[in-house]
Amino acid sequence: MKRTGALVSFLLAAATLLSSCGADSDLKKIFDLEERSTRGAPPSTIEDLKKGIAEYSREADRTIKATERIGTYWRLLAVRYLERRMYIEAYEAAKEALQYFPDNTGLYYTIGLGLSYQAKVDSVGGAASQALRAERLASAEAAYLRALEFNPRYGRALYALSVLYVFEMDRPEDAGPYLTRLLSIETRNVDAMFLLARVRYTEGRLEEAANLYDSILATTKVEEKRKQAEENKKTVLDLLYEGRPRP
Repeated sequence: MKRTGALVSFLLAAATLLSSCGADSDLKKIFDLEERSTRGAPPSTIEDLKKGIAEYSREADRTIKATERIGTYWRLLAVRYLERRMYIEAYEAAKEALQYFPDNTGLYYTIGLGLSYQAKVDSVGGAASQALRAERLASAEAAYLRALEFNPRYGRALYALSVLYVFEMDRPEDAGPYLTRLLSIETRNVDAMFLLARVRYTEGRLEEAANLYDSILATTKVEEKRKQAEENKKTVLDLLYEGRPRP
C-alpha cells in the first residue's frame, strides 16, 4: 500500500509539473510575435511595435493613394460630362467626387450648374414640380456661394450665380455686386458686361447701363455682340433722354 501510495504521489507530482510547464509554454506563446499575429493581437516589444507601425503606415499610404485616385476619377468624370453639357450626370459625378475633395470649388460650381439645369426641367411641371424647382434653385445658390467661400475670385461661379439671380430667381439686385467683382477681375468679360448692363437697366440706372454698352463696343470685335450692344444702348438712351435732346 505504501508503494502504491508513493506511486500515486509521484504521478500527481509529475502531472502537476507537466501542467506547470505547459502553462509556461502557453505564456511564452502569448508573447511571441508570430503567435500574437495569428491571434490578431498587436506586437509587444518596442522593436516589433516600430516594425508594425512602418508596415501599416505603408499600407495606409497605399489606401490613401487609392482613395485619392477614385476621387480624381469621379472629378474628371464630372468634367467630361460638363464638357458634353450632360448636366445631370455631371451633378451626380460631382457629388461623388465631393466626398473625396470637400473643398474643391469646381465641384461646387458643377453641382450648382446641375441643379440649375434640373430646375429648368421642373419649370414645365405642375405645382409639385414648381416647389421642387424652388428647392433646387436654393440649393444651386448655396453651391455657388460655397464655391465662392473657398475662392472669392472664381469667375465661373460669380457669373453663374449672377445668371441664377437674374434669370431664374428674379433677384437682379443681388447679382450686381457679384458682377462688379467679376469685372474687376476679368475686365474684358463681355458677357458679364451685358448682364450687368441688364441689371442696371432694371434698377433704372440708365446712364450706367449705357456706359457698359460703350465698354462692350470698345472691347469686342464680334459683330453680333456689337450689334446687340448698339441696339441696347439706343433703347437705353431713348428712355434716358425721352422728351429731351441728347447731349
